[in-house]
Amino acid sequence: MSVGESMGGLPPDVLVESEDAILADSERLIWTFHDASPASKLTIGLAPCSPFSVSRELMTASAEQARRHGVRLHTHLAENVEDLRYSRERFNCTPGERDVLPEPRALPPRSTDRRSRARHRSYRSCS
Repeated sequence: MSVGESMGGLPPDVLVESEDAILADSERLIWTFHDASPASKLTIGLAPCSPFSVSRELMTASAEQARRHGVRLHTHLAENVEDLRYSRERFNCTPGERDVLPEPRALPPRSTDRRSRARHRSYRSCS
C-alpha cells in the first residue's frame, strides 16, 4: 500500500511503503519464486490492493511489471459499501466509474479478472 491516511487513503500510514520499494520487492519475489512452467504449484501474482490504498501510478506500474514477467495481476475495486461511500466522497464517483485501472493494453494477458478490460473502456475520470 502506498497511499496512507495522511495522503487521503484508507490504510494507516504505518502500513504504507514507498512505491519504489513495493516494485523492487515484487521484482525480487518474481525472480526468486515464480515458476512459469505449466504444472507449477508456485506462481507469483501481483496484487496492488485497491484504489483506496495505492496510486494510479503504482497500479499502472504493477500491471506493466506483471505483463513484462508474465505473471498474474489482481486487485479489488471495492469490497463493501464503505469502500463505495469513500470513493463517492473522495472522488465524486464509484470505483467502476473512476479511471483507476491501467489502460487495457497495459493489463497482462493473465489478469485474474478479464472483465476489468471491458469495464475499463467505460470508465471516466471524475475527480
